[in-house]
Order: sequence, then C-alpha cells, then structure tokens
Amino acid sequence: MALSILWTAISYLTPNFSEGFLTGRQSYFFGIYQGMLLFHGVSASVATLLASISMLVKRGESIHRLFGKLYLALVLFLAAPTGFYLSFFVIGGWTSTAAFTGLSVLWWVSTYLGTRGRNHGYWMRMSYLLTWAAFFLRMMIIVAAELGMDSVLSYQWIAWLCWLPGILLYSGIQARKGSRWSLKK
Repeated sequence: MALSILWTAISYLTPNFSEGFLTGRQSYFFGIYQGMLLFHGVSASVATLLASISMLVKRGESIHRLFGKLYLALVLFLAAPTGFYLSFFVIGGWTSTAAFTGLSVLWWVSTYLGTRGRNHGYWMRMSYLLTWAAFFLRMMIIVAAELGMDSVLSYQWIAWLCWLPGILLYSGIQARKGSRWSLKK
C-alpha cells in the first residue's frame, strides 16, 4: 500500500486533472500545493514502510533505532506538517478540514511524545496507527464509491472514520490493560 501511495505521489509531477483526487484542483495545484502534496505523499509512504519494518524487529536493535529515527524525522518535519497544510484544501468543507487537521496534529504530537523515552511504545504504536489512516481512507473511499454513496458526504465521514475509531479503540484497550501513559520523561 505504501508503495502504491508513493507511486501516486510521484505521478503528481505530471498531474491529470480529469479524474481521481486531482479533479477540480487545477486552479491552485501548481506551486506550493503541488510541492506540499508531493512531499506529503513521499514522506508519509516512506515513513509507513520504515515503521512497518521497525515494528517487526526488537526495540533496541540497530535497525529499529535507525528506521525509528528516520521515521521520526519524516513525520515530524515533513509528513505531518504537510498533511496539516493540505487539510485546508480537502473536499467536504470544515468537517473534512477539522478531521484532517486533527489527524495531522495528533500524528505529530504522538510521534513527538514517542521520542520522550517514557511510554515510547504506547506513543509510537499510536503514531503508527495514525500512519495507516491513509490506507483506511483509500479503502473506505473505494467502498463508498462501490456503494454509490455521495462523494462529498461520504468523504466528510471517511475523513473521521479513517483514524478516530482506531485511536479510540487503541486507547480503550490500553486503558483496560492498565497501561499508564505520561507526558513526563
């Protein structure tokens, strides 16, 4: 999935405004928006790949540390900030903007808190779960289109459903396990 998103991001170098995601975006696409979209797609895709590999190896191993540091840099300095910027250009008005702004901020914050040492695992798993919002977003869009749902209305719902239920479920499971998280180091 990450490779598919990466390929799509690269395709924005030669945009097609007649179908798909770029439909109706020609008036503001070129310039900063195109750069942000490209940086977001590439950095988020690579971050997803790095985090997936990092999750498969033991914490403390050199590959885990290396990929973790690269993931942190990509999310904190590229993927989340560009996602925040792009959230102001989504379809669905303020509902979708609020959802993607919240996603970007929570992704950045959870990733940053994962660097603080204490409860590293809790925060990095949350960050990783938020990274997968892109996958869930695309799957839900496909299902909504197959069901013939209104694209704008379904997008407003999907903007929230691609990440919020997962985070609530994860937080609930962690609380039930008695996992205590803290903002202190």
